[in-house]
Amino acid sequence: MANLEPRSQVHGTWQAADDFRASALHYADQPALSAGGKTLSYAALNARVQTIAAAIADTETAQTQPVTAIYASRGADIYAAVLGALMRGHAYVPLNPKFPPERNRYILERSGASAVLYEAQDAAAVEDILAVPADGPLPQQIDLSALPQERTPPARIHDNPYAYVLFTSGSTGQPKGVAIRHSNLGAYLDATFQVADYGPVDRLSQNFDLTFDLSAHDMFVCWRAGAHLIVPSAADLEAPADYVRRQGITCWFSVPSLGQKMRQQGALTPGALDQLRLSLFCGEALPVDLAQDWARATGHRVENWYGPTEATIACTRYVLPADPDKIRGRFNLVPIGTPLPGMETLVLKEDGTPASVGESGELLVTGPQVADGYVADAEKTAAAFVRPAGKDRVHYRTGDRVDVGADGTLQFIDRIDNQIKIRGYRVELGEIESLLRATAVGCNAVVVPMPLKSPTPTSLVGVVEGWDGPGHQIRTAIKGHLPDYMTPTRVLVMPQFPKNASGKVDRGAIGQRVLKRLEKQNQQSAPKQKMKRYDRLIQFAQEINPALSRKELEQAENLMDGGLDSMGFVDFTVRLEKHFGLELTQETATELSQMSLWQMVAFLRRALAPKGADRFQPPAPGSLKAPELKRNLHYRAMRALDMLDKFPGFVADTPKPLVLCVGSSGFMRGI
Repeated sequence: MANLEPRSQVHGTWQAADDFRASALHYADQPALSAGGKTLSYAALNARVQTIAAAIADTETAQTQPVTAIYASRGADIYAAVLGALMRGHAYVPLNPKFPPERNRYILERSGASAVLYEAQDAAAVEDILAVPADGPLPQQIDLSALPQERTPPARIHDNPYAYVLFTSGSTGQPKGVAIRHSNLGAYLDATFQVADYGPVDRLSQNFDLTFDLSAHDMFVCWRAGAHLIVPSAADLEAPADYVRRQGITCWFSVPSLGQKMRQQGALTPGALDQLRLSLFCGEALPVDLAQDWARATGHRVENWYGPTEATIACTRYVLPADPDKIRGRFNLVPIGTPLPGMETLVLKEDGTPASVGESGELLVTGPQVADGYVADAEKTAAAFVRPAGKDRVHYRTGDRVDVGADGTLQFIDRIDNQIKIRGYRVELGEIESLLRATAVGCNAVVVPMPLKSPTPTSLVGVVEGWDGPGHQIRTAIKGHLPDYMTPTRVLVMPQFPKNASGKVDRGAIGQRVLKRLEKQNQQSAPKQKMKRYDRLIQFAQEINPALSRKELEQAENLMDGGLDSMGFVDFTVRLEKHFGLELTQETATELSQMSLWQMVAFLRRALAPKGADRFQPPAPGSLKAPELKRNLHYRAMRALDMLDKFPGFVADTPKPLVLCVGSSGFMRGI
C-alpha cells in the first residue's frame, strides 16, 4: 500500500475472501449473485473468481504492488473481480464510472494499483483514464470479457493486510484514500452478525456503487451468510419498490435518499413492502417521518446505522420502535443509537472535555474497525486520527455533532461544518431543515447559506424537494416560527435533489443550482437599458444578499423589511457613498434606513443636484438629538450606526492595551 503508515503491522488470520470460500463449499448449488442479467450459483461464481485470480497472477512479480483497481460497472464479472483480487492477496480499489477520468487517474496513482480490471464495454473509458498524464507507471490492463471460462490460479505470492482502498471527498478537492484492513472488516462482520440474523435463505439488495463503502456490507455479509446478492440495474433504481417485489428482496440496505424517492413515488403505503424482514438505513440522517412510513410499509424490523468510511462501514446502530408512532428524534431525525459490539464512542465539547448527558459535541469513535489513516497523507491522518487526553487508543474524529441521551443513545444533529454564524448568531442548519420538512410534509429539505462558501453568510435559502406548490407558501407558513436571522430569505422548490456518486444528497450541487437560479432570476428582472439609479440600488442589495427578490425589495417599506440585515444595510450605505461620491453622516444613514427604494431615488436626486437651494442638505452633526435618533432609527441598524458614532471616542479615552471583544453583528460591521 503506497506510503500508508500503519499503527500496527499485526493483523488477524481471517481475510475477506475466506467467507466466500466456505460458502462456495457449503452452498455450491445455491444462488450467490444476480447482476447484469446473469444469476450465478456459488460454484459458478467461484469458478469465475478463480479464472480472474489466474489472470491477475499472470501480471504479478514478487515486486508487484498487491493492489488491483476495478472499473466498477454493475456486471457479474465486476463482483467476481473483487473476490478474484482478494483471492490473490490484493486489496481492491474501485474506480467509479461516474467520476471524470482525471479523478480516477488520481485514485490509480495514489493507491499504487498494479492492474486495472474492466468489462469490454468499458475499454474506451479505461483508455481515457490511462491517457491522463501521471508520474507512475501504467497499470496492467485486464479485459474480463476476454478471459476463458475456467482457469486455476497458481499459489499466491502476496498477502496484503488491507482488503480495500476507498477514496472519499477531500477538503482540498483531491480525494482522500482510506485503506481498510482485513481485521477492520472482520471486526465489522463479527459485530454485525451479533446483532442481525442474516442467513442462507436471504436475498440482499446491493443498491450502492462499489466506490461507496456501504457496498462492502452487502457483499461480505451476503457471502458470510451464504445468501443471494441481487444487484439492481440503473433502471431498477428508478423504480426501487418494483425491484424489491420482483426480486423478492428480504434484507434492505440503502441511504435514506433512496427511501425518500420511493415515498415520492407513492410506494410506501402500509404493507406495500412487507416482504422486507430487515431494513437498514445508513449514510445520511434518517428523517423521522420517512422512518415511520417505511416501518408501516414493511411491518418488520427497521434500524438506523451510522458510521464513516474511516471506521469501516458502520459503528453505531439504533433499533426503531416497533410502533411507528413512537419513532422520535431531535430535529425530526432518528437517533444513531449506541456502538456496535467492540466499538466505543466519545463526545467532546469545543473545549475538549467530554460532553455530559444533554450536551452536544463532536463524535469520536475508536475500536477494531478504525482504519490506520489516509494513504500517503500524514498531515490529514494526524488531524483526524487522534489520541484524546486520558485515552490510550486512537480515536477517529467524525466531524459530526451529536447529543448524548440519558441512556447513552446518541442523537445526530448535523455536520459541524453545517453550523454557521450569521449576524453574530450560531445557527444549526438542521434545525431550519427540520421545520421545512415538517411544513412540507413528505418532502426533504436543505438550507443553503449565501454567498456560497462564505465565512460570513448574509442570508439563507431553503430548498425543498418534491413540493407541488410554490416555495413562498412554505416561507409564509414558517414565518414567525424561527428568529428572523434563522428564517430563510427565500424558499425554492426542486423536483428532485441532485445526488453524488454514493447516492447521497449533494449539498454542494444544490448550492450551485440555487446560485444559478438566483442569478438567472436577477438577470431576468434587471432592466435591459442603461442602468438607472433605481435599478442600481436593487443591484447593490442583491450583490449583498443574492437571495433577495426584486419584487419584495420593491414592495418593502425599507430595505431591511425587504430582507437586508443591519450588517448588510451598512454595506449598502458604503456602496452608495463609493458609487455616487456621497459622504453620509450618521443622521443621513438613519433616514436612509427608513426609506423605500423610490424614496432613496428621490434622496439621490436631491443629493446629486447642482449646488443651490434645492440640493439636499443633511442635518448638521448633533442636530438630531439622541431620543429622536433612537425613535426614528430602524432597530436592526441601530447597533451598527451607534458603533460608528461612538467607537472612535471610546478608543481614544480607554487606557491601553485595549482588547476588543466582538459581541454583535453591528459592532463587527462597524469595525
